[in-house]
Formats: sequence, structure tokens, C-alpha cells
Amino acid sequence: MISPLPGNVHGTIGQTCRIGVDPTVSTMSVIEVESAYEKLTPIEQQEFAEWYEGRLASSGPDPEIDKLWVTEARRRLEEIRSGNVQAIPGDKVMAELRQRYAQ
Repeated sequence: MISPLPGNVHGTIGQTCRIGVDPTVSTMSVIEVESAYEKLTPIEQQEFAEWYEGRLASSGPDPEIDKLWVTEARRRLEEIRSGNVQAIPGDKVMAELRQRYAQ
């Protein structure tokens, strides 16, 4: 997991994330945000989605996170090339996920 940066929301389910750069802004877990979202009307959900999409688009990519991902991608590629890790074809992974999570 990459550490959250001020002004961004990163995390996994149940993890507390910092929202905003103002230290007086409370922290909420992703589950709490999700729960609050579910209580909105469909119109409010759409308005929130549009606002959040705009916020993400306006903030642009974070160069520090991009550097971390490049490092991670290179590390993973080297693991495959060295034979320490065996790659699994994407279609096989997707088929297994579809079967596992089929409802």
C-alpha cells in the first residue's frame, strides 16, 4: 500500500484515510465514506460522483506516486525475468476471478 498524501484519498477497505489538507478535517475509514454515500439519494450520489471525478481530474497525477509505481513495475519485471516468479496469463486470472466471484 502506498502511503496517503495530503489532499488525496488512498486506502483499502477498513483503512482510515485522510481527506483534505486541513488538519482539522476528520478522518473517515473507507467503509464510513461508503456508508455515507449509500445514504445519499441517487441524484446526490450522481452529484458526488461528478464532484469527485472533477477533483481527481484537477489534481492530476502525483509524480512521487508515479516514481514508486515505476520502481515497483521494474521490480516485478525483474522477478519474472529472473525466474523467481512465474507470470500467469491475464485471461486465466480473469477466468478464475469470474468463477470465484460469480453470483
